[in-house]
Amino acid sequence: MKSRALVSLFIALMFIGMAVTGVLSYLWKYNQRLSAFHVIFSFSFLVLALFHIFNNFKPLKNYATKKKTRFLLPVLLGVVAVYMVGIAYSLFPFKQIVGFGKTLRQQDEIRKKTEYVITTKSEAAGRAITIDFRAGPEYMTKRTAPDGRVITSIPQIAVWLEDADGSYLETLYVSGKSATGNYSGGKNRRPGALPAWSHARGIKSADGLFMPDAGSAVVDGLSAATPLTSFSLHSRYPEKQNLKLRVEVNKSFDDNEYFNKENITDDPVYLKNPNGQPSLIYTAELNPEASVVLAELTGHGHISGADGKINPDLSNITTARHMFKGIVIETE
Repeated sequence: MKSRALVSLFIALMFIGMAVTGVLSYLWKYNQRLSAFHVIFSFSFLVLALFHIFNNFKPLKNYATKKKTRFLLPVLLGVVAVYMVGIAYSLFPFKQIVGFGKTLRQQDEIRKKTEYVITTKSEAAGRAITIDFRAGPEYMTKRTAPDGRVITSIPQIAVWLEDADGSYLETLYVSGKSATGNYSGGKNRRPGALPAWSHARGIKSADGLFMPDAGSAVVDGLSAATPLTSFSLHSRYPEKQNLKLRVEVNKSFDDNEYFNKENITDDPVYLKNPNGQPSLIYTAELNPEASVVLAELTGHGHISGADGKINPDLSNITTARHMFKGIVIETE
């Protein structure tokens, strides 16, 4: 009798642990340790619950087959079936419950507002959008040049919109140097800096490259110098269904074991430019139902800008992943 009481108490404790960690996981952004606690509590609860059912099978069977209570089993099975179908097909109210939790977790990120703000398209019609770029440990790095100068590297960034078919619509922001191609006073052409954006934009410069130059620069009001720390971009975009927001980032001199000039020797454009790892592309889906979304890393650009394709293979990307802790998009 005492052993059954202890098992019941242990099941109750595991249930409480599972419930608490489940609620915290619903409210907070993903945490590996919290997730581990939830998994262990849930697994322990499941094992103990099965043991409890097996150990008390006869009384449970008698209870389930009594005239007054035998209707409960099909009712409970029906409820479970409704839950499974509702969750699997995102039906009301399961979709709303899951979405609300996701919004709460993302709002936790939004509360950490950045102080530095860049504004573009302030007079344009459409829906307001705020993109928070949270600087990571590799956002700004410093290196010492052969002549003793300390060189600070920060990313070049482009933000643009595509329709559901992946066709370019418009640019919301691009870093000042990339907007004009003015690297090293205009002497250094860098087609590999932001190739996905520049090819999507589809405007060739006089030298045949898609990266802007003085004659094909991005219009005023869409560019600014890249801030030295976390910042927010405030802009506006047209009210359309199923838009994709793309963010491309690239930083000079961020070589790793794979992307370096000793390893890549057959690309003359790459060899004469300061690129190390290729540009990274983040993607977010914009739709009227979602007010807060997180951009996800979806691929990288060509190392020397030969094309605008987004390569999903990120296996050789290392430190470049940590330029941002996150890119959080909020629409009004």
